[in-house]
Amino acid sequence: MNRREFVTFGVSYAALLAPQASLAFSPSTKTNEPPLLAIADRRYSDSARFANAIARAGGDVLEIDSDIGTLWFGDIEPRLRHGGLRLAGLTLQSDLFVLERLADRSRSATLYTGCHDWRGPCSQHQLSGVISLGRPALALQHGGLDWALTLGEALIAEPMQAARGETRHLSFELTPAPDNPKYLMSWLMTLA
Repeated sequence: MNRREFVTFGVSYAALLAPQASLAFSPSTKTNEPPLLAIADRRYSDSARFANAIARAGGDVLEIDSDIGTLWFGDIEPRLRHGGLRLAGLTLQSDLFVLERLADRSRSATLYTGCHDWRGPCSQHQLSGVISLGRPALALQHGGLDWALTLGEALIAEPMQAARGETRHLSFELTPAPDNPKYLMSWLMTLA
């Protein structure tokens, strides 16, 4: 499956989930919902803060050690044998890329991505997805030093919109943590 087919499949899969949209990322602990997992890279405190938002909503946190593949085969894939999962993270772009390739076999859909770039004179943020981007955009603009935590809270509280995708480009001063690698990706995906 090439990238174009993968994106088309992801949007189609998200459309199939539309009747369940109001429940898909609810932080409630209903037993009929797929478990919510946060992927955290503890090298970056912004990633840990984002994962903390997921944990506070009742999700589990999985840490990336030296290899995202080890995390997939050792912890995520075995959980998939028991049903679907919801994954969220604030990671390096390379980690998201590998996770999406590994998830190809599990009828996955990446519902949201956010590119957060501090390499220029001010921070640049491109948000894309089939969820409403209003709350995540406001969380970034008003989150201050806790932007990663407020972004995580906003993403899991936002109901999905399967009608069509949305993209927002934001540019403003946002202070990253000192250990920030200057380019991170926030994301949400479902795995069946």
